[in-house]
Amino acid sequence: MVSTPPPPKVCPLCGKAYNGHPAISRIDNRTEICPECGYRQALDAAGLSSEEQDEAIQSIRDSEELLNTYHFVKHFLNEHELEIDIPNMRIERIDVDHAFIYGRESLSGRRMVILSQTTQCDDESLTDLLEEAAKVNADIVIWITGKASETYKNTIKWLDDNSDERTVLSLMERDDTDAS
Repeated sequence: MVSTPPPPKVCPLCGKAYNGHPAISRIDNRTEICPECGYRQALDAAGLSSEEQDEAIQSIRDSEELLNTYHFVKHFLNEHELEIDIPNMRIERIDVDHAFIYGRESLSGRRMVILSQTTQCDDESLTDLLEEAAKVNADIVIWITGKASETYKNTIKWLDDNSDERTVLSLMERDDTDAS
């Protein structure tokens, strides 16, 4: 059985489409609004300035992106039967400015670095990823990206095939056409 997701809702305050659960407006305690407008109303009620609200909402977005990346990686690894124990993966550090996530597998101690980007693959990103992996001596290197050319897919496959058994290199293409 194939289920199709419901169409996005449109927020009556900002006019933007959104998916997921709505917030309830603090103005009338009835109107369904997008989560971001809900955050803004709550932060406004708490007395935060517009700049402080923007900063807080960016932190929320970054946290949501991390959670989405975690679920995406977990699904991909399970789907491809890669031997990485994600439930035992501990996130150690997040570099939001450069889109890197660093972690360690709790049981084996293997180090992990993930580069999560929404743009297409490019040489600079591949270089940055490999440099970061070398700096932290990562055993698990995952590149999550937009559309990847066959050249990049083949490069990562070759690197993975020619690495030791403990090391996993993987390129994952994300389909952000559904993103809200």
